[in-house]
Amino acid sequence: MNQSSEHYTGVARFLHWLMAVLILGQLIGGFAFGHKLVSGDLGFQVVQLHKSFGLVVLVLSVVRLVWRLMHKPPALPTLMPAWEKALAGLTHILFYVVMVATPLAGWLYISASPLGIQTQFFGLFEVPLLPLPQGAELAETLSGLHEFFAFATIGLFGLHVAAALKHYFIEKDQIVTRMAGRGLGPWLGFALAAAAGAALIFVFAQPYDEAGDAASAVAQPGQTVEAAQGDHAWQIVPEDTFLTVDVHAKQATRQARFDEISGTIILDPSNPERHGLIDVAINTRSITSDEHMARQLASELSWLNIGQFPEAFFNSEDIRLTSDGGYLAKGALTLKGVSHPADLTFTLDVSGDQAIAEGVVSFDRAEWQVGVSDVDDTQVTANVTVVATRAAN
Repeated sequence: MNQSSEHYTGVARFLHWLMAVLILGQLIGGFAFGHKLVSGDLGFQVVQLHKSFGLVVLVLSVVRLVWRLMHKPPALPTLMPAWEKALAGLTHILFYVVMVATPLAGWLYISASPLGIQTQFFGLFEVPLLPLPQGAELAETLSGLHEFFAFATIGLFGLHVAAALKHYFIEKDQIVTRMAGRGLGPWLGFALAAAAGAALIFVFAQPYDEAGDAASAVAQPGQTVEAAQGDHAWQIVPEDTFLTVDVHAKQATRQARFDEISGTIILDPSNPERHGLIDVAINTRSITSDEHMARQLASELSWLNIGQFPEAFFNSEDIRLTSDGGYLAKGALTLKGVSHPADLTFTLDVSGDQAIAEGVVSFDRAEWQVGVSDVDDTQVTANVTVVATRAAN
Protein backbone atom coordinates (compact mmCIF):
# COMPACT_ATOMS: atom_id res chain seq x y z
CA MET A 1 0.00 0.00 0.00
CA ASN A 2 1.59 3.27 -1.11
CA GLN A 3 -1.38 5.60 -1.34
CA SER A 4 -0.78 9.13 -0.13
CA SER A 5 -3.50 11.45 1.22
CA GLU A 6 -3.88 14.74 3.04
CA HIS A 7 -3.70 12.96 6.40
CA TYR A 8 -1.68 10.19 7.97
CA THR A 9 -3.45 6.85 8.31
CA GLY A 10 -5.42 6.16 11.46
CA VAL A 11 -2.86 3.60 12.58
CA ALA A 12 0.01 6.05 12.07
CA ARG A 13 -1.80 8.75 14.02
CA PHE A 14 -2.64 6.36 16.85
CA LEU A 15 0.95 5.16 17.10
CA HIS A 16 2.26 8.73 16.95
CA TRP A 17 0.24 9.98 19.92
CA LEU A 18 0.53 6.80 21.94
CA MET A 19 4.29 6.83 21.58
CA ALA A 20 4.46 10.56 22.28
CA VAL A 21 2.78 10.00 25.65
CA LEU A 22 4.92 6.94 26.43
CA ILE A 23 8.24 8.55 25.47
CA LEU A 24 7.53 11.80 27.32
CA GLY A 25 6.51 9.78 30.37
CA GLN A 26 9.71 7.75 30.07
CA LEU A 27 11.83 10.89 29.95
CA ILE A 28 10.13 12.38 32.99
CA GLY A 29 10.22 9.14 35.00
CA GLY A 30 13.80 8.29 34.08
CA PHE A 31 15.21 11.67 34.97
CA ALA A 32 13.02 11.84 38.11
CA PHE A 33 14.77 8.72 39.39
CA GLY A 34 18.18 10.14 38.50
CA HIS A 35 17.36 13.30 40.42
CA LYS A 36 16.21 11.23 43.42
CA LEU A 37 12.59 12.39 43.33
CA VAL A 38 11.68 8.76 43.98
CA SER A 39 13.53 6.13 46.02
CA GLY A 40 13.02 3.01 48.12
CA ASP A 41 10.02 0.83 47.28
CA LEU A 42 8.51 3.53 45.06
CA GLY A 43 11.84 4.01 43.31
CA PHE A 44 12.14 0.29 42.66
CA GLN A 45 8.65 0.19 41.15
CA VAL A 46 9.35 3.30 39.05
CA VAL A 47 12.52 1.72 37.67
CA GLN A 48 10.72 -1.53 36.85
CA LEU A 49 7.91 0.37 35.11
CA HIS A 50 10.49 2.51 33.28
CA LYS A 51 12.16 -0.64 31.94
CA SER A 52 8.83 -2.28 31.07
CA PHE A 53 7.53 0.75 29.18
CA GLY A 54 10.93 1.05 27.51
CA LEU A 55 10.48 -2.39 25.99
CA VAL A 56 6.98 -1.39 24.86
CA VAL A 57 8.45 1.70 23.17
CA LEU A 58 11.12 -0.45 21.50
CA VAL A 59 8.52 -2.82 20.04
CA LEU A 60 6.16 -0.03 18.99
CA SER A 61 9.04 1.83 17.32
CA VAL A 62 9.73 -1.15 15.11
CA VAL A 63 6.02 -1.53 14.34
CA ARG A 64 5.75 2.16 13.52
CA LEU A 65 8.80 2.04 11.27
CA VAL A 66 7.41 -0.95 9.35
CA TRP A 67 4.05 0.80 8.98
CA ARG A 68 5.77 3.96 7.74
CA LEU A 69 7.68 1.99 5.08
CA MET A 70 4.46 0.33 3.92
CA HIS A 71 2.36 3.52 3.81
CA LYS A 72 3.62 6.63 2.10
CA PRO A 73 3.09 9.74 4.26
CA PRO A 74 1.26 12.82 2.97
CA ALA A 75 3.36 15.04 0.73
CA LEU A 76 4.76 18.25 2.19
CA PRO A 77 3.40 21.54 0.81
CA THR A 78 4.90 22.41 -2.56
CA LEU A 79 5.73 25.94 -1.40
CA MET A 80 7.82 24.71 1.54
CA PRO A 81 11.51 25.63 1.05
CA ALA A 82 13.81 22.78 0.07
CA TRP A 83 15.99 23.25 3.16
CA GLU A 84 12.95 22.94 5.41
CA LYS A 85 11.85 19.75 3.67
CA ALA A 86 15.35 18.33 4.06
CA LEU A 87 15.41 19.28 7.75
CA ALA A 88 11.99 17.70 8.29
CA GLY A 89 13.14 14.48 6.64
CA LEU A 90 16.35 14.38 8.69
CA THR A 91 14.44 15.04 11.91
CA HIS A 92 12.06 12.14 11.22
CA ILE A 93 14.98 9.80 10.54
CA LEU A 94 16.71 10.85 13.76
CA PHE A 95 13.46 10.35 15.68
CA TYR A 96 13.31 6.73 14.53
CA VAL A 97 16.96 6.28 15.50
CA VAL A 98 16.49 7.54 19.07
CA MET A 99 13.17 5.72 19.50
CA VAL A 100 14.97 2.44 18.91
CA ALA A 101 18.41 3.30 20.29
CA THR A 102 17.30 4.76 23.64
CA PRO A 103 15.44 1.71 25.01
CA LEU A 104 17.94 -0.65 23.40
CA ALA A 105 20.85 1.13 25.10
CA GLY A 106 18.93 0.92 28.37
CA TRP A 107 18.46 -2.84 27.95
CA LEU A 108 22.16 -3.23 27.18
CA TYR A 109 23.03 -1.11 30.23
CA ILE A 110 21.07 -3.18 32.74
CA SER A 111 22.45 -6.34 31.13
CA ALA A 112 26.02 -5.16 31.72
CA SER A 113 25.39 -3.79 35.20
CA PRO A 114 27.15 -5.71 38.01
CA LEU A 115 23.86 -5.63 39.93
CA GLY A 116 22.18 -7.92 37.40
CA ILE A 117 18.68 -6.67 38.25
CA GLN A 118 16.37 -8.21 35.67
CA THR A 119 13.30 -6.46 34.33
CA GLN A 120 9.97 -7.58 35.75
CA PHE A 121 7.74 -6.89 32.74
CA PHE A 122 4.79 -5.22 34.50
CA GLY A 123 5.17 -7.89 37.19
CA LEU A 124 4.14 -10.64 34.76
CA PHE A 125 7.47 -12.28 33.89
CA GLU A 126 11.21 -11.67 33.86
CA VAL A 127 12.83 -10.29 30.74
CA PRO A 128 16.20 -11.98 30.22
CA LEU A 129 19.37 -9.94 30.24
CA LEU A 130 21.24 -9.65 26.97
CA PRO A 131 24.40 -11.78 26.67
CA LEU A 132 26.97 -9.16 27.65
CA PRO A 133 29.93 -9.32 30.04
CA GLN A 134 28.97 -7.67 33.32
CA GLY A 135 31.29 -4.94 34.51
CA ALA A 136 31.17 -1.41 35.89
CA GLU A 137 33.20 0.13 33.05
CA LEU A 138 31.02 -1.28 30.27
CA ALA A 139 27.85 -0.45 32.21
CA GLU A 140 29.07 3.14 32.67
CA THR A 141 29.60 3.51 28.92
CA LEU A 142 26.16 2.11 28.10
CA SER A 143 24.51 4.22 30.79
CA GLY A 144 26.08 7.31 29.26
CA LEU A 145 24.89 6.24 25.83
CA HIS A 146 21.36 5.71 27.15
CA GLU A 147 21.40 9.17 28.71
CA PHE A 148 22.83 10.73 25.54
CA PHE A 149 19.97 9.33 23.44
CA ALA A 150 17.49 10.57 26.05
CA PHE A 151 18.85 14.12 25.78
CA ALA A 152 18.88 13.80 21.99
CA THR A 153 15.19 12.86 22.18
CA ILE A 154 14.48 16.00 24.21
CA GLY A 155 16.31 18.10 21.63
CA LEU A 156 14.38 16.57 18.74
CA PHE A 157 11.15 16.95 20.70
CA GLY A 158 11.81 20.67 21.16
CA LEU A 159 12.62 21.10 17.47
CA HIS A 160 9.50 19.16 16.49
CA VAL A 161 7.22 21.28 18.69
CA ALA A 162 8.81 24.52 17.49
CA ALA A 163 8.21 23.50 13.87
CA ALA A 164 4.59 22.57 14.64
CA LEU A 165 3.98 25.94 16.29
CA LYS A 166 5.51 27.73 13.31
CA HIS A 167 3.36 25.88 10.78
CA TYR A 168 0.14 26.21 12.78
CA PHE A 169 0.34 29.83 13.94
CA ILE A 170 2.64 31.51 11.41
CA GLU A 171 2.47 29.56 8.15
CA LYS A 172 -1.15 28.52 8.85
CA ASP A 173 -0.80 25.49 6.59
CA GLN A 174 -2.11 21.93 7.06
CA ILE A 175 1.08 20.32 8.33
CA VAL A 176 -0.12 19.96 11.94
CA THR A 177 -3.68 18.87 11.13
CA ARG A 178 -2.38 15.95 9.08
CA MET A 179 -1.40 14.24 12.34
CA ALA A 180 -3.45 16.08 14.99
CA GLY A 181 -6.71 16.55 13.08
CA ARG A 182 -8.79 19.68 13.16
CA GLY A 183 -10.62 21.44 15.96
CA LEU A 184 -9.13 20.76 19.39
CA GLY A 185 -6.60 18.25 18.08
CA PRO A 186 -3.66 20.66 17.63
CA TRP A 187 -4.41 22.41 20.92
CA LEU A 188 -4.39 19.10 22.79
CA GLY A 189 -1.04 18.28 21.20
CA PHE A 190 0.42 21.64 22.24
CA ALA A 191 -1.00 21.18 25.77
CA LEU A 192 0.72 17.78 26.02
CA ALA A 193 4.00 19.33 24.90
CA ALA A 194 3.67 22.20 27.38
CA ALA A 195 2.87 19.86 30.29
CA ALA A 196 5.78 17.58 29.44
CA GLY A 197 8.14 20.52 29.07
CA ALA A 198 7.08 21.95 32.44
CA ALA A 199 7.55 18.54 34.11
CA LEU A 200 11.03 18.15 32.65
CA ILE A 201 12.03 21.64 33.76
CA PHE A 202 10.82 20.83 37.29
CA VAL A 203 12.78 17.57 37.34
CA PHE A 204 15.99 19.15 36.05
CA ALA A 205 15.70 21.87 38.70
CA GLN A 206 16.17 19.22 41.40
CA PRO A 207 19.66 18.17 42.61
CA TYR A 208 21.18 15.38 40.56
CA ASP A 209 22.32 12.23 42.40
CA GLU A 210 25.79 11.70 40.95
CA ALA A 211 26.45 8.77 43.27
CA GLY A 212 23.20 6.92 42.76
CA ASP A 213 24.20 4.97 39.67
CA ALA A 214 25.67 1.77 41.00
CA ALA A 215 27.11 0.65 37.71
CA SER A 216 28.69 3.91 36.57
CA ALA A 217 30.55 5.17 39.60
CA VAL A 218 34.20 4.39 40.12
CA ALA A 219 35.87 2.65 43.02
CA GLN A 220 37.35 4.56 45.89
CA PRO A 221 41.10 5.06 45.50
CA GLY A 222 43.77 4.15 47.97
CA GLN A 223 42.00 1.35 49.83
CA THR A 224 43.38 -1.74 48.13
CA VAL A 225 43.91 -4.65 50.54
CA GLU A 226 46.77 -6.93 49.55
CA ALA A 227 47.28 -10.60 50.29
CA ALA A 228 49.69 -11.51 53.08
CA GLN A 229 53.04 -13.25 52.84
CA GLY A 230 55.37 -14.72 55.42
CA ASP A 231 54.97 -16.81 58.58
CA HIS A 232 51.40 -17.55 59.64
CA ALA A 233 50.09 -15.89 56.48
CA TRP A 234 47.07 -17.30 54.67
CA GLN A 235 45.83 -16.78 51.13
CA ILE A 236 42.10 -16.53 50.62
CA VAL A 237 40.59 -19.01 48.14
CA PRO A 238 38.16 -16.62 46.38
CA GLU A 239 35.89 -19.19 44.74
CA ASP A 240 35.07 -20.77 48.11
CA THR A 241 34.85 -17.60 50.18
CA PHE A 242 31.64 -15.61 50.57
CA LEU A 243 29.51 -13.58 52.95
CA THR A 244 25.74 -13.72 53.47
CA VAL A 245 23.69 -10.99 55.07
CA ASP A 246 20.27 -10.96 56.70
CA VAL A 247 18.82 -7.47 56.99
CA HIS A 248 15.32 -6.22 57.73
CA ALA A 249 14.23 -3.71 55.10
CA LYS A 250 10.90 -2.58 53.71
CA GLN A 251 8.93 -4.65 56.26
CA ALA A 252 10.63 -7.93 55.41
CA THR A 253 13.88 -9.78 56.02
CA ARG A 254 16.09 -9.58 52.96
CA GLN A 255 18.95 -11.94 52.21
CA ALA A 256 21.94 -11.27 50.00
CA ARG A 257 25.31 -12.79 49.28
CA PHE A 258 28.68 -11.24 48.43
CA ASP A 259 31.11 -13.46 46.56
CA GLU A 260 34.26 -11.35 46.28
CA ILE A 261 36.40 -11.07 49.42
CA SER A 262 40.12 -10.34 49.33
CA GLY A 263 42.85 -9.19 51.65
CA THR A 264 45.35 -10.06 54.34
CA ILE A 265 45.03 -12.81 56.95
CA ILE A 266 47.82 -13.58 59.38
CA LEU A 267 46.93 -16.08 62.05
CA ASP A 268 48.65 -18.54 64.32
CA PRO A 269 45.74 -20.73 65.39
CA SER A 270 47.44 -21.63 68.66
CA ASN A 271 48.60 -18.11 69.51
CA PRO A 272 46.38 -15.55 67.73
CA GLU A 273 47.19 -12.85 70.33
CA ARG A 274 50.78 -12.78 69.11
CA HIS A 275 50.26 -13.53 65.42
CA GLY A 276 46.82 -12.33 64.43
CA LEU A 277 45.73 -9.86 61.76
CA ILE A 278 42.64 -9.63 59.55
CA ASP A 279 42.41 -6.90 56.91
CA VAL A 280 39.88 -7.73 54.21
CA ALA A 281 37.76 -5.97 51.61
CA ILE A 282 34.32 -7.07 50.46
CA ASN A 283 33.33 -6.09 46.93
CA THR A 284 29.81 -4.82 47.53
CA ARG A 285 29.09 -4.90 43.80
CA SER A 286 29.43 -8.69 43.87
CA ILE A 287 26.03 -8.85 45.57
CA THR A 288 23.62 -11.57 44.46
CA SER A 289 20.15 -12.25 45.77
CA ASP A 290 16.95 -13.97 44.78
CA GLU A 291 15.17 -10.75 45.75
CA HIS A 292 15.24 -7.84 43.32
CA MET A 293 14.58 -5.45 46.20
CA ALA A 294 17.77 -6.51 47.99
CA ARG A 295 19.90 -5.74 44.95
CA GLN A 296 18.09 -2.47 44.35
CA LEU A 297 18.62 -1.36 47.95
CA ALA A 298 22.35 -2.00 47.60
CA SER A 299 22.50 0.84 45.06
CA GLU A 300 20.35 3.24 47.08
CA LEU A 301 22.15 6.32 48.36
CA SER A 302 20.76 5.81 51.87
CA TRP A 303 21.68 2.12 51.97
CA LEU A 304 24.99 0.67 50.74
CA ASN A 305 25.38 3.16 47.86
CA ILE A 306 27.65 0.72 46.04
CA GLY A 307 28.03 3.16 43.16
CA GLN A 308 30.18 5.47 45.27
CA PHE A 309 31.38 2.86 47.79
CA PRO A 310 32.10 -0.39 45.94
CA GLU A 311 33.94 -1.95 48.90
CA ALA A 312 33.32 -2.58 52.59
CA PHE A 313 36.20 -3.33 54.97
CA PHE A 314 36.88 -5.25 58.15
CA ASN A 315 40.19 -5.08 59.94
CA SER A 316 41.37 -6.40 63.28
CA GLU A 317 44.71 -6.66 65.04
CA ASP A 318 43.18 -8.00 68.24
CA ILE A 319 42.34 -11.68 67.85
CA ARG A 320 41.80 -13.90 70.88
CA LEU A 321 41.00 -17.48 71.75
CA THR A 322 37.67 -17.91 73.51
CA SER A 323 36.75 -20.32 76.27
CA ASP A 324 34.69 -22.48 73.90
CA GLY A 325 37.62 -23.07 71.55
CA GLY A 326 36.62 -20.41 69.05
CA TYR A 327 38.06 -17.03 68.21
CA LEU A 328 37.10 -13.41 68.74
CA ALA A 329 38.42 -10.68 66.44
CA LYS A 330 37.80 -7.22 67.86
CA GLY A 331 38.09 -4.79 65.02
CA ALA A 332 36.45 -2.14 62.86
CA LEU A 333 33.85 -2.45 60.13
CA THR A 334 33.81 0.22 57.43
CA LEU A 335 30.65 0.83 55.41
CA LYS A 336 30.22 3.82 53.09
CA GLY A 337 33.44 5.31 54.46
CA VAL A 338 32.15 5.16 58.06
CA SER A 339 34.05 2.99 60.56
CA HIS A 340 32.82 1.69 63.91
CA PRO A 341 33.95 -1.10 66.23
CA ALA A 342 32.64 -4.55 65.37
CA ASP A 343 33.32 -8.02 66.72
CA LEU A 344 33.81 -11.07 64.53
CA THR A 345 33.40 -14.41 66.24
CA PHE A 346 34.53 -17.44 64.28
CA THR A 347 35.49 -21.09 64.41
CA LEU A 348 38.47 -22.53 62.60
CA ASP A 349 39.02 -25.95 61.09
CA VAL A 350 42.63 -26.51 59.98
CA SER A 351 43.56 -29.53 57.91
CA GLY A 352 47.13 -29.57 56.63
CA ASP A 353 47.71 -26.38 54.66
CA GLN A 354 44.03 -25.52 54.36
CA ALA A 355 41.77 -23.76 56.83
CA ILE A 356 38.04 -23.13 56.84
CA ALA A 357 36.68 -20.35 59.02
CA GLU A 358 33.00 -19.84 59.77
CA GLY A 359 32.23 -16.48 61.36
CA VAL A 360 29.46 -14.07 62.23
CA VAL A 361 29.26 -10.33 62.76
CA SER A 362 26.17 -8.66 64.20
CA PHE A 363 25.77 -4.91 64.21
CA ASP A 364 23.27 -2.07 64.23
CA ARG A 365 23.25 -0.58 60.71
CA ALA A 366 21.90 2.72 62.06
CA GLU A 367 25.35 3.44 63.51
CA TRP A 368 26.75 3.32 59.97
CA GLN A 369 23.90 5.46 58.58
CA VAL A 370 22.70 2.57 56.44
CA GLY A 371 18.99 2.55 55.63
CA VAL A 372 18.32 5.57 57.81
CA SER A 373 14.73 5.92 56.56
CA ASP A 374 13.86 2.34 57.57
CA VAL A 375 14.07 2.10 61.37
CA ASP A 376 11.75 -0.81 62.17
CA ASP A 377 14.58 -3.27 62.82
CA THR A 378 18.14 -2.08 62.26
CA GLN A 379 19.98 -5.20 63.41
CA VAL A 380 22.11 -6.90 60.73
CA THR A 381 23.62 -10.38 60.85
CA ALA A 382 26.47 -11.21 58.49
CA ASN A 383 27.77 -14.77 58.19
CA VAL A 384 31.09 -15.32 56.50
CA THR A 385 32.79 -18.44 55.19
CA VAL A 386 36.49 -18.12 54.43
CA VAL A 387 38.57 -20.86 52.86
CA ALA A 388 42.31 -20.17 52.89
CA THR A 389 45.59 -21.94 52.25
CA ARG A 390 48.96 -21.32 53.83
CA ALA A 391 50.86 -18.68 51.90
CA ALA A 392 54.16 -19.61 50.39
CA ASN A 393 57.10 -17.90 52.10
